[in-house]
Amino acid sequence: MNNSSSGEAPGGAPSGSARPAGLAGRADEVRLTLLLFLLSFFGLGLPRIYTSNAAHTIFIDAYGPEFIPYAYVAQAVFIPLFGYLFMKADARLPLRSLVIGSMALDFLVLLGMWSGFTFTQLGPMAWVGMIWFEVEFVLCSLWLWGTATQLLDLRQGKRLFGYISAGEPLAIILGGLATPFALRFIATKDLLLFSAAGVLVAICVVLYITTRYSLQRDVAEQLPAEAPERPAARPWYAERYVQVLVGIVIISQFGYFFTDTVFYLEASARYPEQQELGAFLGTYMAAVGIVSLISSLFVSGPMLKRFGLRGALLLLPVLLVVSASVGTVAGFGFAETSALFWIVFIMKTLDQSIRYTVDKTASVSLNQPLPAEQRMQVQTALESIIEPLVGGVCGLLLALLLQVLGFGSHSIVVAIVIVAAAWGLLVLVQDRYYRGALRLAMNARRLGTGQISIDDPATIAVIQDALESASPGRVINALGLIDKIEGFDRAACYERLLAHPAEPVRYEVIRLIEALGPGGFNPARMKAQVERETEPALRAAAVRTLATIDPANATNNLLPLLDAGDQPVRREAFVGLLRHGGIEGILRAGEPLLAALRSADPSQRHFAASVLESARVAGFTNELTLLLLDTDSVVRSAALRAVGGARTDQLWPHAVALLSDPHMEVRRAAADALAHSGDAALKPLAAFLASAETDRTARQRAARVLGAIGSAAARRCLLQHLAIADRKIGEAVLFALRPAPGIDDDERRALRDHQNQLIARAVQTTAWRAALDAAPQAGAGLVLRRALSDQLESDLKGLFHVLALLHPEADMADAWTSFRSADAARRSITVEAVETLLQTDVRAAVLALLEHDDDRKRLSALPSDRRPPASVGGDVARALFEAPASLVTPWTRAVALFTLIKAGAAVTPAANILATDPLCAELDAAQASMTRDQPREQSMLTIEKVLILRNTPIFDSVKEEQLVDVAAHAEPVELGAGTTLFERGQAGHAMYVVVEGRIKAHIGEKTLAELGPNDVVGEMAALDPEPRSASVTAIEPTLLLRISNQNLQLLIDHNPDVARGIIKVLCARLRHDDAKAAGTQTKAA
Repeated sequence: MNNSSSGEAPGGAPSGSARPAGLAGRADEVRLTLLLFLLSFFGLGLPRIYTSNAAHTIFIDAYGPEFIPYAYVAQAVFIPLFGYLFMKADARLPLRSLVIGSMALDFLVLLGMWSGFTFTQLGPMAWVGMIWFEVEFVLCSLWLWGTATQLLDLRQGKRLFGYISAGEPLAIILGGLATPFALRFIATKDLLLFSAAGVLVAICVVLYITTRYSLQRDVAEQLPAEAPERPAARPWYAERYVQVLVGIVIISQFGYFFTDTVFYLEASARYPEQQELGAFLGTYMAAVGIVSLISSLFVSGPMLKRFGLRGALLLLPVLLVVSASVGTVAGFGFAETSALFWIVFIMKTLDQSIRYTVDKTASVSLNQPLPAEQRMQVQTALESIIEPLVGGVCGLLLALLLQVLGFGSHSIVVAIVIVAAAWGLLVLVQDRYYRGALRLAMNARRLGTGQISIDDPATIAVIQDALESASPGRVINALGLIDKIEGFDRAACYERLLAHPAEPVRYEVIRLIEALGPGGFNPARMKAQVERETEPALRAAAVRTLATIDPANATNNLLPLLDAGDQPVRREAFVGLLRHGGIEGILRAGEPLLAALRSADPSQRHFAASVLESARVAGFTNELTLLLLDTDSVVRSAALRAVGGARTDQLWPHAVALLSDPHMEVRRAAADALAHSGDAALKPLAAFLASAETDRTARQRAARVLGAIGSAAARRCLLQHLAIADRKIGEAVLFALRPAPGIDDDERRALRDHQNQLIARAVQTTAWRAALDAAPQAGAGLVLRRALSDQLESDLKGLFHVLALLHPEADMADAWTSFRSADAARRSITVEAVETLLQTDVRAAVLALLEHDDDRKRLSALPSDRRPPASVGGDVARALFEAPASLVTPWTRAVALFTLIKAGAAVTPAANILATDPLCAELDAAQASMTRDQPREQSMLTIEKVLILRNTPIFDSVKEEQLVDVAAHAEPVELGAGTTLFERGQAGHAMYVVVEGRIKAHIGEKTLAELGPNDVVGEMAALDPEPRSASVTAIEPTLLLRISNQNLQLLIDHNPDVARGIIKVLCARLRHDDAKAAGTQTKAA
């Protein structure tokens, strides 16, 4: 365990996982190793021996060894505080600054301590020395291992850490031997100057290292964060495995402090004079250094390799049991008086030497099965909290034993026997939990992350055991790890597992064999597997693998399979011939493939498209063109997935055109194919985006595709269309752009212009909303206000996005979320941050929009040149309806028209509005029939469906504009009283919203629930298309809206609030069922 030390033992293996340093070659590696060796010598060895020697000698001289336990208590108070401050600094500073800063602090404190011992009384300063040497212990480990683990990868570390850490024991040996000689000429306090000199040299070494080499953590902190925020983890101590680790640390610390105390009791009794004690401690340090050097270079590695972690962790407690038992016998008077002193000397030397070499290396390995983020939490908590607190407890206990109960050295030695024996037993318990943690880590694929080296015998045994398991999951997880075991015969393992009874295992093995490539596996064995497999997907995978590992015989192996009865097998035979069969293979496969492509049967044409999709070979342009123009949507989708493999520009215009296909799966396939096209499809995409004849929604898809391409050319294309007249298309273009460093003047100019356009739009929307509040509209006034609020929110979000594009270095990723937060302080900080990024000409206007919630205050705070030109008066709906497309969304215009019609106003929409806004065209056609006494199904418009859906609990968090597509495809369903909507066990393909009437969900005669207007039924089909769990029947004449799974899933993909709404409904029903069940039980009772 990591531990502070009175004798300051040399450091063992580092904690945490190493990261590559990108070393240029062997010479560079040797140079870095030498530099880190010097850091180990001057930064760890010299400060530890001289600071510890001076602190202990002066303290014992001032107070006596009986007061050492009180020093432990003082350390327990101050070390956690220091650890807390250190973690705060670690979160804010680059590692280079943190290391050099902490070194400079140590240097200044050492000089201050020396001055204090020189010019003040020893008493108070002796306490400072005893506390600071423990603080320095923590710092010393950071200086070396915090730097080394950032410069060497895991493999380099395993080879070089032993040599690097040897610098510390060498310093302790030389410093320890020199101490008695030095103390003839200097005072004990002057040893602190030697420590300070060592720290000063270490600072120079770190400055040189960090100038020549890059610390990986500091490099990573300069990169933008890519990972999403993770949910809050469980407390670091929650797992039983970690609790056992805490127990081992506690018992280990008891062993350390008891040994430390009895050592200084015996040493101070034998050497009562300060100079004598200091000289003895120097000799002792040299002995510790020699044993540590031997242990580090020749014991630690072989011990771990031969006996594993359990043997390495048992070594120290076993040695303490043996030596303390001998000391116990000696203390009863069976040996000379001095025998107990030398036995204690040996105990302390072994504890210091083994604890920081063999035991430390093994202890670090115990953290490896934990997730990386938990690993750091556990290590920090053990070293900065648990160990100091245990030290304080030990100090109080030892003070009680020595001062109150009158215990002596012999009694403490007897206690050490008991503590060490308990320590060994806990190690045996921990070994069982360690193996369980390894299995859990393996199942979670933690070991495959490169953060752990799979060469420990226990780990390898777990993996080999998993490979023999009947559980498919265990075998597949183990297969993902065997390539990290040196010398493992993968081919033999794969051949054995091809006979595994579980199909998922065989499928995974076949896939791994394919990855071996030509000559990587025995073709005859795979050919036999093709004949043996009966499941079509498995047999198809075996055919594909056979073609890959034996391309020379692809034609002979695959020709007989062209007429296979199973389509997957037949498809892979075609693919193998096209990929690996050469000219003969293409000719033999070409004729039947062409026949399938020209077949009148859509399934045959789909088969031909799937072959070209899987083959991904160049050419076949004419064939793919025919398939892209096919009348069957499934065929078109498969052809789109094959376009990328054809590697020809002639197909991209057809793919772009399919962005407006009526079928969702085709549109998705087109967008995905184009997003992976690179710059090949930019020209047709740009033309499609600029075409006024193209559907608005399809042009928005084109903008998103350009954003997904993400190249510099795609970015320029988007910037050219940023000022497009249509507001919704302009929004899609803006949000398709992503922050990128190094924007040029043209890009900056385009973004500044769009920023001014957004400000003008937001101001105008604010003025409209203020006017609407001042003169509420009859009809759909509330809906109109919500539409304006959504517009304003979109404009403000756009302003944040423009700032992120203009200032990519400012990390504005979470600024909008912070601004939308309910926390006023967080919002205020966000506005302050935005202000620092704004230019003078826009600052006042943007701040007026962001700082005020009230529209009238916003408008009055605007600069005069930014205020809207004139008041719109009371007829806000007409002003919105007649506004240009650059200022209002199609939804806002439609709601304005709906409001006007509901209010009885005569409206004649312009031809261009009817041509581009389907909602307005629908409303215009229905003006004459929009009366309350008309049959509901005849007058149910898309906008009315939207408002119905918005009132349901599933969609209440979704903006109405986003419900338009779903509402347009929602079908009215009428049920008479007693009519069944669907039966239990029927396949679920849609959900329903109750518009009018009542229905009941029931199983047989048992009614589960009654539902009325705005309730939903069948929503589980959207998340889990399984058979219906209950029947639904109308209680009275009922009108519902049917929403298909496909349309609902599309909405969920673009708006997670829908999924949350479904979950909310399900939770409400569960609570209702629980309450109902509880009520039934109460009545029964």
